Amino acid sequence: MAKTVKDLKRDYEGYDFVAPFKESRAGNYLLQELNLFATSPSKAPTARVADIVESEAKELTQNDRYGTDTNAVVVDKATMYEAEIPVVHQTASVRPHDWQGKLSAIDGKEMTIDECIAARADRFNIDYKERVEKDLSMAIFQGKAEAIHTDAGNVDFSAVTGKSPISQEIDFGALNTNELTTQFNKARRALNKELLGARSFVEGMIVFCGAELYDSIRTNAYQRELTQYNVPGSSKNAYTNQLIAGFEFFDAMNYRFILIDDDRYEIDEKAGLMIPKFSRTDVNPLRLIQGPCSRHQTVAQGGVQARYGWTNVDDHGMIQMEQEFSQLPLNLRPNFQMKLKIKE
Repeated sequence: MAKTVKDLKRDYEGYDFVAPFKESRAGNYLLQELNLFATSPSKAPTARVADIVESEAKELTQNDRYGTDTNAVVVDKATMYEAEIPVVHQTASVRPHDWQGKLSAIDGKEMTIDECIAARADRFNIDYKERVEKDLSMAIFQGKAEAIHTDAGNVDFSAVTGKSPISQEIDFGALNTNELTTQFNKARRALNKELLGARSFVEGMIVFCGAELYDSIRTNAYQRELTQYNVPGSSKNAYTNQLIAGFEFFDAMNYRFILIDDDRYEIDEKAGLMIPKFSRTDVNPLRLIQGPCSRHQTVAQGGVQARYGWTNVDDHGMIQMEQEFSQLPLNLRPNFQMKLKIKE
């Protein structure tokens, strides 16, 4: 039976299409799959982040038992970062031309309005995840955040924090026979010096690799010998094409090496980027600040969530769907990352 305008308004006016589509089809969203960022909600459109730098542990000196001399406490230093959270808004409509004369993929009959709404909600979710992946990629691989419509503009984390990624070359030798374990141990020790106390909460090291660096590590003659004789710490699944979100990876030397062959992630074929994955959110310098809704009065009065979606139905029964999300990725410690490069 045909739906009247009253029926459409009852069914779809203010309809929140975000919740029903939280469980969506998988996609190639590597950084979201790795869960490297700690998520924090902000009720205000401006994020304020307290960056607390712990003072180095002070060696306490001995004191006179009956004297008045004492040891002073060194207080941790805090830096307050404040930035407007960028917002993204998207709309789509459902009108007669979207379903009239079109066959349903479900039963072969004419498409229904419900199917049109479901298809657009699915597309909204895909577009949202693509945008999130782009923002996370910029924060990690470029050390920047896009904020073109904010007062301060784009953010350069090295300029803001005064810190930059450290670097090291990997020497494979003329025939790719050089021993790699010592070189990667050296790289990890250098990174540990930057991590300081945060190293206690590192649950793993990830190395994003350009194609040439990835293949050079995987096919290195020394690594093959370790694998052949099943030496502890040797390459695992290096030749079995394991996948994370569609990206090839293998484990070796207590690292996870991931092949980056997607233009969304800015990395040279002969280069790599080593980053730690933290077990505690409070020490994780990678943050994703999620902001409030600002384009719907009722929705804005609710709690902060990753994204918001609603529908409007006009007096002719035409449906307009809208989604909004507000997010600012932060990379508060660019020096917790190491850039790798093949030695020429």
